[in-house]
Amino acid sequence: MKHVFKPTMAVIKKVVQETPDTKSFFFKRDLWDNHKPGQFAELWVPGTGEIPLSIASSPDDEFITFTVKKVGSVTSALFEKKEGDTIGIRGPFGNGFPLEKFNGRELVFVGGGIGLPPLMSTIIYALGRRESFQGIKLFYGARTPADLVYRDQLEKLSEKINVYLTVDQGTDSWEGSVGVVTEIITPERVNPDNSVAMVCGPGIMMYFTVKKLMELGFKPSNIYLSLEHHMKCAVGKCGHCRIGPYYVCVDGPIFSYETLKEVEEKFAGDIWE
Repeated sequence: MKHVFKPTMAVIKKVVQETPDTKSFFFKRDLWDNHKPGQFAELWVPGTGEIPLSIASSPDDEFITFTVKKVGSVTSALFEKKEGDTIGIRGPFGNGFPLEKFNGRELVFVGGGIGLPPLMSTIIYALGRRESFQGIKLFYGARTPADLVYRDQLEKLSEKINVYLTVDQGTDSWEGSVGVVTEIITPERVNPDNSVAMVCGPGIMMYFTVKKLMELGFKPSNIYLSLEHHMKCAVGKCGHCRIGPYYVCVDGPIFSYETLKEVEEKFAGDIWE
């Protein structure tokens, strides 16, 4: 993109219904040269508005993908779009997960609900460089089995890495774990001495996940969080995403807990709400 304020008009190449209220939108790779796993972009629906969304695809993927939950006016308008329709996109923005620092470590991903897309982008990218990491594990939870995003992908992914799933409320056909995601992160499944955790999901889920990881022995410097809430302009001008001295859209959206811990006492509401 030539200008951070000017969107590129992009044609939707494919739309996939992930859950009853979640869809994935696929675009050609020529939107930008590359991106880092964990970065985000701004999607503009003409006549309605613009929203920041994590990039759900790996830089290695055939398409650039965004996975969207229907929650407001812009996402509702986006849900009306079909293959061949055009929307505006600008990006990529933010810092991404610093995977280059994690060589030789085990990667532990913890996702909740619609927080999985930026983690999935990172997982797929890491799988393409698996020799650089000791192992890859995913712990993912959703409200019900129907709310689990990427069900088909998760099944295929479980053949390559350890995937642990849970739901808050099971169904008659659900044979997996029932409970919040922190309950499936156990000492037998993670080794904090040589692991880095990457977390994304609702604020309350991330708060308790950090507590659980710390109880298991993870250091704050080895826990990374994707904070997407409140972002609006993507260039640090509107102030919507400010947490103390940090602007999530510019300084993040990926932060180590070591960094957030410095401002948590005073700005906890901004971090975890």
